[in-house]
Amino acid sequence: MPAVGEQFQFQRLGYFNVDNDSAATNLIFNKTVGLRDTWAKKEPKQTQPAKQQPTPQAKKRKAIDVIKQLGKKYTNLPEAKQQKVKAEIQTLANDVSYEDLEPLFNTAVKKVGTRIAVALTLKVLLDNGLEKNDSIDTFIATAKTDAHPLLSEVANQI
Repeated sequence: MPAVGEQFQFQRLGYFNVDNDSAATNLIFNKTVGLRDTWAKKEPKQTQPAKQQPTPQAKKRKAIDVIKQLGKKYTNLPEAKQQKVKAEIQTLANDVSYEDLEPLFNTAVKKVGTRIAVALTLKVLLDNGLEKNDSIDTFIATAKTDAHPLLSEVANQI
């Protein structure tokens, strides 16, 4: 029989001492130190309601930001890819306001791709009922006389 106070380790449970009331036919052990159970910690997390994921719209970038990004590389793309990007810009343009677009009218001359994207977006806005103003007329006139043939071609379609 184990002696009173003798210590044992029960694997995967912890450390125990033999109790004073223990007998040869009735062993009593008192837990002194429990072992960490990493599985026990994981189970409650699985039963808790899952955290809400951000909505797809919250993850999305603003349409005008995507249009600017697409425009940056527009002139370096092969023609087939340009047509695909053009269609994407035109679709995104439906989610752009004039207030978002107007600051891009003064984009630097060397950023022709961005100016093409702005012209494509402007055409969609005008087709959707936006009324022309002096800023729009100036942008279109400047774009029509631009040295880059893609920009002048898009401007002539507006």
